[in-house]
Amino acid sequence: MSEFKKGDRVWVKDVWTDFEGEATVSRVDSLGVHYEPDDENEDCSFVGRGSADEIRLLDEPATPTKSEHQIRKERPVFSGVLNYFPDALMAVAEVSRAGSMQHHPDKPLHWEFNKSTDHKDCLLRHLADSETLDTDGMLHDAKVAWRALANLQTILEKRNPELHAKRQAQRDKAAKGDDK
Repeated sequence: MSEFKKGDRVWVKDVWTDFEGEATVSRVDSLGVHYEPDDENEDCSFVGRGSADEIRLLDEPATPTKSEHQIRKERPVFSGVLNYFPDALMAVAEVSRAGSMQHHPDKPLHWEFNKSTDHKDCLLRHLADSETLDTDGMLHDAKVAWRALANLQTILEKRNPELHAKRQAQRDKAAKGDDK
């Protein structure tokens, strides 16, 4: 990846926002390259570490772009997450089940995304009691992990409205018991 500076004309293919086209670099910071698409109908967006399939100066030669299949294969969900943390993920799943039963015992398992938005505060309260059991018998650390995942999911969806719409439709379907 080239060094970019404010005002550079770039071509971007951003896998998170599905944006592909010409843009102008608006800012470069420690997180990555921020750009403004030429198309006024597109939102200002950001290309950070690992989020862009490709970003290059307009005068650089194009490189072959990766297919969606190639991009998905580079995210090792099973071998790089589930296989690393099987017991921890089981504990987080139990937190999900218990929370769903606590907040809506008469409905199928689902996450009410907009109901709880204080994930960072809750995470730190549970972290203060690390390595101990909560009143419901579950480790506070499992609740820390659940809140960390909920916070990350919220941030990813906030940065990508299309992703949020897709995930919210999935959550709505699950709440009705139509997710099978």
